[in-house]
Amino acid sequence: MRFLYLVVDDLGADETEMTRLAERGRALVGPDDVFDVTKIRIGPGYFYESVVGGALVVPGVLHAVSRHGADYDAIILGCATDPGLDAARSVTDCAVIGGGEASVVLSALVGRTFGVVTIAESAIPELRAQIRRVGAESRCVGVESIETPFADVDRKYEQALEAVTQQAVALRYRGAESIVLSCMSFGFTAMAKDVSALIGIPVIDPVRAAVAAGRAQATIGARVSRQAVPRLENPGFLHDYLDRLAQLSLDSGLTGYAPDLPETETETMPAQSRKDRHA
Repeated sequence: MRFLYLVVDDLGADETEMTRLAERGRALVGPDDVFDVTKIRIGPGYFYESVVGGALVVPGVLHAVSRHGADYDAIILGCATDPGLDAARSVTDCAVIGGGEASVVLSALVGRTFGVVTIAESAIPELRAQIRRVGAESRCVGVESIETPFADVDRKYEQALEAVTQQAVALRYRGAESIVLSCMSFGFTAMAKDVSALIGIPVIDPVRAAVAAGRAQATIGARVSRQAVPRLENPGFLHDYLDRLAQLSLDSGLTGYAPDLPETETETMPAQSRKDRHA
C-alpha cells in the first residue's frame, strides 16, 4: 500500500526530523509498502493544542489531500485530534485516516473499556468530542494529559515514559482495560510497547492504528460512505482558493510562520498555552 503521512503541526520541521518520521514510519509497514511524509503548505509554524490550532491547519489539510489523494491509497493526518477529517474525506476518494479515530475504534478489539493519554490538557475537549463522535463515550473511563511538549516524547523519552505510565496506571485503576495514546508523536517511539509491558494491559499506538485502519479499509474494499460524508460537488472553486492561499502564504512568508520563542517557554507558560507541536 501507499501511505502518505501529513505533518500538520510542525511546519518548521527540518530535514533531519522529516527523515526520522519517514524512517520510523517505514518500519511500521511492509517491505513492499510506501510510507512517505510531507508537510502541509498552509498553516501556522506550530500547532497549538486547541480548537483554534486545529481550525488553522484545515485549509492546509484540504490542499494537501486534494493534491496528493490520487497518488496514495491512504493519507494519515499527523495529529491525533484529526483536524479536518470529514472535510478532507469530502474532497477525495482516497482513504483519509485519523489516528485518533482509528485508535478509539480499534480499542474495542482488545477490551471493553479504555482510557486516553495525550500530551496537552488543551487537547482534551477535542479528544472527548472525537470519542463521542464515534459512539465510544460509554467505554471511555477518562482522558488524561502528561503536559509534555512533543519534542520531549522522543528527546526525553525516559521522562515521557514515566509520565505516560503514571497516567496509564491511574486509568487502569479506574477500570480501563486498554490505553489509547492520543498523540501521533508517541507512534514514532516504542511508547506503546514499553507502557504495555509495564502496566500489563494493551496500549494502542496511534500511527500503527492509522496504518491498520488504512489497510483494513483496503482489504474490505469499502470507501467512506457518501451518506456520511457527501462528496464535494464542483470542487474547482476550492482548488482555486487553496492554490491562491498557498501561493499567498509562500509569497508573504506566512507558510510555517511562528514567532521566536524562548527555550524555557514550556516551563513558564500555563498548561493551556504551552507549545506542543505534535498532538
